[in-house]
Amino acid sequence: MSVANAKLSVLKPVIPYTGSIPGGLHPGEIIIIQGTVPSNADRFQIDLSCGGSTRPPSDVALHFCPCFEGSPCVRCNSLLQEIWGQEETVQQLPYKRGAPFETIILVREDAFKVRDA
Repeated sequence: MSVANAKLSVLKPVIPYTGSIPGGLHPGEIIIIQGTVPSNADRFQIDLSCGGSTRPPSDVALHFCPCFEGSPCVRCNSLLQEIWGQEETVQQLPYKRGAPFETIILVREDAFKVRDA
């Protein structure tokens, strides 16, 4: 994917990475996340938060969490006014411990569409 028109590129960030997206997110925009899953990972997560507050916690528009323990799956959710929504679970896990990945998040008007490249 080309990043020629990118709002922001973050290369080799310190993990966990926290940063803002200039101008926010709008329908039709995409987020591309590239990385490598640690070989000893139980899980990792990508959260798109609506702020940086921890007390009370900021709303989380998207909580995306690939889990490797037990029955491998991807869990997705959102947090609104300190209440978690209904979790969606996908039993297919396209991520592998120790392997590189590229995840693409498409911003839609009322949802996010996430795919592994």
